[in-house]
Amino acid sequence: MQAAGVDLIGDIQGLGVVGVVEVLGHWQSIWKVYRTIRERLYRAPPDLVILIDYPDFNLRVARIARRMGVPTIYYISPQVWAWRQGRIRTIARLIDKMLVIFPFEKRLYDAWGVNCELVGHPLLDDLRPLPARSLLRSQLGLDPGRPTVGLLPGSRRQEVCRLLPAMLGAMRRLKERLPELQLVLAVAPSLEPGVVESIISTSGISRGSGLEVKIIPGKSDEVISASDVVVVASGTATLQAAIHEIPMVIVYRVSGLTYLLGKMLIHTEHIGLANVVAQERIVPELLQSRVTARAIEEEVYRMLTDSAYAERIRKGLSQVRARLGSPGASSRAARIIWDFLGDRCKR
Repeated sequence: MQAAGVDLIGDIQGLGVVGVVEVLGHWQSIWKVYRTIRERLYRAPPDLVILIDYPDFNLRVARIARRMGVPTIYYISPQVWAWRQGRIRTIARLIDKMLVIFPFEKRLYDAWGVNCELVGHPLLDDLRPLPARSLLRSQLGLDPGRPTVGLLPGSRRQEVCRLLPAMLGAMRRLKERLPELQLVLAVAPSLEPGVVESIISTSGISRGSGLEVKIIPGKSDEVISASDVVVVASGTATLQAAIHEIPMVIVYRVSGLTYLLGKMLIHTEHIGLANVVAQERIVPELLQSRVTARAIEEEVYRMLTDSAYAERIRKGLSQVRARLGSPGASSRAARIIWDFLGDRCKR
């Protein structure tokens, strides 16, 4: 948004945390940004507030907007289909229009009488032709002929710190079984410089293991497309892998307290979005205590060596891509917002 010319009054980079305990550790920073937004809304109410994801924060902003008589559009729905479905009542009361990216979200909101439109997934807007895998590997500094595993440990510091050590441990074990193995790691733009390098340096993976990690900042699509298999933190990146039809192992780990609360509150069979969209377990999910080097190694090894298994996964992922709809989500969302704002200004 900043690159597009938006004037930022707060930066989400340090506030993107998941979990009860994790949020408490960032509460002071979150409250400071919220207070700034609240003061700005009271001092100079805008014509429209657009809320994007981040529900516990944004629904509080929506309450202020409602008191000020400022209309709201919510883009990228909270995961009410997975947990705390009661938030739909709050959304129906506070939000003037909801823009959703999945068809099953549209059906859910329609059942609750929420003013909702389906725009599709914006990931499809970013798709661009990529070179053939062998050429892409060469461009990334990889050997075109060697088996390649991509690592996507997340976009938040806490995710990377919890998941990357197990990923690296798995790759060290896998290297013993597949000596030609090579690794490529996608670094999210939201990560502070040095986080990934620090974890790799303390893992010892490049010292005596014969296995180096090629670090690629800001090119997750290229990293995924260049890989035979990816190990990926649960989140949007699982849909990126599904779009490219690359077999994957989904991993995720949060604090113990957050996980226990989640087990009581979350009502969905799957955590990874690729499986959620497919509504079946297409790719394996390793959560909490199952996020171990050995478990990751076994799953990746099977995908690399069992061609029939890998092909079944690719076919399943092709169905996920089909369910995401067609490109143009961002344009559709922008048009809806523009029309909504125009209608309000005419009144």
